[in-house]
Amino acid sequence: MSRTLLVLFALWYATVPPSADLLRDAIHATRQGNLVLADSLLTRCEERATDPGLVAFNRAMICFEVGDYREAEMNYLRCLEDRAIPDSRRGLALYNRGVCLLHRGEDTKLLRAAIGCFEQCLGTTNGGVAKDARHNLELAKLLWAKARAKQKDPSTPNESFEPDPPPTKPAEKQPEEQGTDTSPQVGRTPSGTQ
Repeated sequence: MSRTLLVLFALWYATVPPSADLLRDAIHATRQGNLVLADSLLTRCEERATDPGLVAFNRAMICFEVGDYREAEMNYLRCLEDRAIPDSRRGLALYNRGVCLLHRGEDTKLLRAAIGCFEQCLGTTNGGVAKDARHNLELAKLLWAKARAKQKDPSTPNESFEPDPPPTKPAEKQPEEQGTDTSPQVGRTPSGTQ
């Protein structure tokens, strides 16, 4: 009987597409706007994935698209926990997590975490993502200062904000408010091509 089960499992395993094919199909479904299919394919992909960080990165993209910023942020965090994460994916995951935190609200702890993500992102990315990260960093600092001013018992600038990603030194001076575009630059947010 156990031999029969082993043969049936081997036959089933041979008929399931490799995780790379499932991931490619999930990315394609996401680009076509079929998020339900993409989510289903990513769930199947998780079972066979050799790169779970990549699956988490792409699942975060779907969560972001449907407006579930908390779940998107958690998936980017899972992606960042991968010890073998490529630098390019790490930079994008930090940036995208920061954007998710900005979308989640005006809580000082969330904004401090976003500041940390954008600061770390600047060390790992270049080009357009770095430009957007600098913009969003200044926006997060501005929003943090405003949220802190509204608090009855504001936190101190040196108070830790969140253990993941590793804490970074918070900004010491606040940006000026003149002529600042206060919209997050999300043009490069969730990218499933990693």
